[in-house]
Amino acid sequence: MLFRYNILLKYFKIILLKGKKTLLNIKPFKYIYNVEKYGTIREAADKMFVTQPTISQQIKKLEETLGFPIFEKRGRKIQLTSQGEELYPFIHDLIVSINKLEQNISSIQKDENNNISLGLGPVLPHDLIKKVLVKFNKEYPDKFISIIESGSIELLNLLKNKEIDFAIINTNNDIRVDLSENNIVHNSLFNSNFLLMTSSNHILAKKETVSFKDIKNESLMLYKNGIVQKSLLQLLNSENKQNIFLSFVEYTSIINLVRDNMGVSIVPASLKKTLSKEEKKGISFLNFHDFGKSIEVSYIYKDNEKKASDAKAFLLVLDSYIK
Repeated sequence: MLFRYNILLKYFKIILLKGKKTLLNIKPFKYIYNVEKYGTIREAADKMFVTQPTISQQIKKLEETLGFPIFEKRGRKIQLTSQGEELYPFIHDLIVSINKLEQNISSIQKDENNNISLGLGPVLPHDLIKKVLVKFNKEYPDKFISIIESGSIELLNLLKNKEIDFAIINTNNDIRVDLSENNIVHNSLFNSNFLLMTSSNHILAKKETVSFKDIKNESLMLYKNGIVQKSLLQLLNSENKQNIFLSFVEYTSIINLVRDNMGVSIVPASLKKTLSKEEKKGISFLNFHDFGKSIEVSYIYKDNEKKASDAKAFLLVLDSYIK
């Protein structure tokens, strides 16, 4: 923590000495955050709607200012350096706070009735969400949508606390009881089976389908989302549970480690649809032939409130693409 604090002070000092009008140019930190989040500069550029050279140049300038590299190439991959790994947790917290601040400012600037906040878990393809947003904007040009990405449990809590208007999350029986008790409307969109994700070089990748018995000696890496992990733990026997050695708050790290054959992972089938061709390189998805259960992806919103009509309007647009 002391290292990160000193580095930040150094950056502030350089900015002030150069006579910048703003205390901090936040863009390079946003680029670093998104490159680490999505795994490649190309993917980060696509998500942020900027060019790859823009991201590369901004990060390079920041590295020159700080005096050390943040990223380094290892083969075809780009990864954090040891200094970057030390600094990244602070950058993560900074960007999350900035995003929340920007959302609050947007909420103040926009008319309350026209500002809609959507909580989005890692359950829908990026292209699908983009299409839905474009169509919704055409049909309701006076509505402003802000998107908050997080896990299902976190999004449900935000909805209950009225910090977001509606959300698309994974649900199970326990969650549906919680929704009913809190007067939250629940619309099932689709069910998603679980798949085994392995490296394309893994021996299991040659199989057409797999059994849970096939992974009894494999190292398991799971997503730390409460609903997904709870569902998996209920399905895995005690022998398999002992193999869980890593738990993550996002899928990017799991995908990268699986690609490197560091272990295997059990993921919702819906995740496969969210990945680009580049992200799917080097990994394989296999169906389980002895597991019939699935998780449910649902659209939820508070009933009897002003935003209920907005939620229903958005659901109609989304539902037209899902079906």
